[in-house]
Amino acid sequence: MSSLKLFPIILSVAILSACGGSKTVDNKPAPEPAPSSRSSALSSVNGVSSASIASSESIASSESSEESSVASSSSENASSIVASSNTSSSSSSKKSSSSTLIVVGSSASSIVQSSSVISSSVRSSASSSSSSAIASKWMFRGTPNASGSTWGKTAMTVSGSLVVTCQNFAAAPALFKIANNESADDGWAEAYPLQNYAVDAGFSYDISFDPATKQVTATKRSSVCGQAGSSSSAGSLSSKSSSSAASVSSVPSNVAADVKTAAGSKDSRLACYKSNGEKACNLRMYQVMVESFVNGDDSINMNTGYGTSHHKGDLQGVIKSLGYIKSLGVNTLWLTPIFDSTNGGNPSQLDATGYFASNFFEVDKYFGTKDKLKELIDAAHAEGLYVLLDGVFGHVKGGAANYTTPSPGGRKLIGAANPLPYPGNLDFFKEVAAYWIANYKIDGWRLDQAYQVPVEYWDDIRKVVEDTSATVSYDLAGVSARPLGYMVGEIWDSETVIKTKGYGSEGSAGLLSAFDFPVRYSLVQTLAVEEEFASSGRGKSPASRLNEGYKTQDGYPAHAMPNLMLTNHDLVRFGDLLQRGNIANPSDDQYWGRHKAAISFMAAYSGPITLYYGDEIGQEVADFSLKLSNNVCSSQGKCDDHVSRDSGVVDGVVGTLNDKQRDLKSYVTSLMKLRQAHPALWNGSRTHIYAGTSVYMDRKDSGDDHILYALNTTNAEVRISVAASAIGASGDLVSLLNSSVVYSNTAGVYYLVLAPFEAAFLEIK
Repeated sequence: MSSLKLFPIILSVAILSACGGSKTVDNKPAPEPAPSSRSSALSSVNGVSSASIASSESIASSESSEESSVASSSSENASSIVASSNTSSSSSSKKSSSSTLIVVGSSASSIVQSSSVISSSVRSSASSSSSSAIASKWMFRGTPNASGSTWGKTAMTVSGSLVVTCQNFAAAPALFKIANNESADDGWAEAYPLQNYAVDAGFSYDISFDPATKQVTATKRSSVCGQAGSSSSAGSLSSKSSSSAASVSSVPSNVAADVKTAAGSKDSRLACYKSNGEKACNLRMYQVMVESFVNGDDSINMNTGYGTSHHKGDLQGVIKSLGYIKSLGVNTLWLTPIFDSTNGGNPSQLDATGYFASNFFEVDKYFGTKDKLKELIDAAHAEGLYVLLDGVFGHVKGGAANYTTPSPGGRKLIGAANPLPYPGNLDFFKEVAAYWIANYKIDGWRLDQAYQVPVEYWDDIRKVVEDTSATVSYDLAGVSARPLGYMVGEIWDSETVIKTKGYGSEGSAGLLSAFDFPVRYSLVQTLAVEEEFASSGRGKSPASRLNEGYKTQDGYPAHAMPNLMLTNHDLVRFGDLLQRGNIANPSDDQYWGRHKAAISFMAAYSGPITLYYGDEIGQEVADFSLKLSNNVCSSQGKCDDHVSRDSGVVDGVVGTLNDKQRDLKSYVTSLMKLRQAHPALWNGSRTHIYAGTSVYMDRKDSGDDHILYALNTTNAEVRISVAASAIGASGDLVSLLNSSVVYSNTAGVYYLVLAPFEAAFLEIK
């Protein structure tokens, strides 16, 4: 618990604003069916473009603006501007169906206005290469020479390995696809691209389609079809465009980028970026707020507390939930404080939190007993879960220093003020830290308000934790293990304060790990909004905001091991932040897509990560989104700093999940298992490849494990052109989440396609 009152968060990073808009076509010509009625074969083709990533052979550290990147593009190969308007979006979200206008191509010699080349890049797979160039099979479907009320059919002719046609687009809307005439549903069951191509009305285009790669190319002509005039031959993306190049100023403002070098160099500075195999870097923590989670013993209820929960949670409820927690793919359980706070009396709201203890060597009777805690820890270890207790070493319940019961070592608290005085209480809390490791075999501590303990004393406490852990052993899922001895501090502030009051300096380490609040804020500001959105306006930011968050780590000492979370007991749930920003509700598909995107970013993070109970099912507090005033929020349990303490929903134990919740839970589980299997994700160096308005991309490396992480942060499908040299790849890129998705190296370029909010984890070979 950071405090009972939110205080301003000072972040030293710039908030980037999104630029430009997107081109849309409002009228959808009939009789094209809705995307939901099409064959699943279309799932491998996404027709809206997003970003062009083209890089030189070395991964350079230079980083330029989108405008300057476009202005400086020059090479022997042609580029194209993709103007792909979505009139039949495959996005399941109700919020937006807009397309994205971008530049594609590995090396650009000219920037051609108004879609002089329009390319449909696809994911290659065994099935996508089996089609043959048979003119009778593939036909042009579009709206040339028509008012737009019907989609005409036009036969195409064979030209080498391609099928081609020339079409005059006389009237708006000027749209087309290439469809399989032999398929069901009048040719619409297999049609490319997934979203309609929008070209300029009043112009003619040479159009080609490659049945093997499903690549569509459209080249604007200077004359109508059938008349002499300049026109480049229909072909692949790398073919030259003969259209005159437009000036840079004529490029639409919402063109994403044409990047020729990776945006960053290899970063292996911090502890979890060094690939040394530190166990703590692989922690996948699951936080439980004990009093609000699950009621396992109805005879010991607190019956009070902050938030909207039942206030009946206890240790037995956590024991009942261990199977569920383990099933998520996490490997660590963090319990909020369970030490005696009530001192034998009736509990208050503050007592129920556990964050103001009166006796650090006893379990609060409203949570259970010492024996019950031991039962929980042993059961968690049997499941393969580490267990962390929450240590509050800087403040206590009022008057606790006057209580007569000394520690097992005969020590008592010194002083009554909060924060507690140091070094006067150093030996007392060293004993607390060691006691629960030696006697109950816990694996370490989460440290509340760690800034309250002067940074020079964290080294003393840490050494006691490490030394004690080295003397204890237990069975972890049947394998002999020692307590991990992990300590992570909560310092809810800027990166500067986290460094000075938590990590310390090079050669004079305090804590080795602290929660990464700066990156957490950049994450919610990108995919949702922050808690103070009404006053700060920080939210709905471009994907580049994620990289700005990472830059806050630049000043940390080499021993730093940041721990990233999305939510905790002091923050508003991510689902409620989506609603606070008027972005999405649980009835919207993008509500769930944004959850997946956010947790995928955590899964690609080097260092320990933490899920708060309910993150995995998109939990939200019903009838709450906007921040309430202080004079009314407490009585409703809906103040921002405690509203997320709602009742736990544990599949198979308490509550029932709907289909959307089950789907998110399954996805989160797959991410946790992927993270376990690939050390590049949790213990790998990071090379930042690209971040623009809609796309974020990193390369992660650990030993022989090499992964490209790409995230679409928008509600529109995006296409990304990636130079093989930019990511140090040569062979196929294979999805680690779905091995049937394979991206082939096409003349030194990969063409990636991401659905709205999709994250790709691609193995680099």
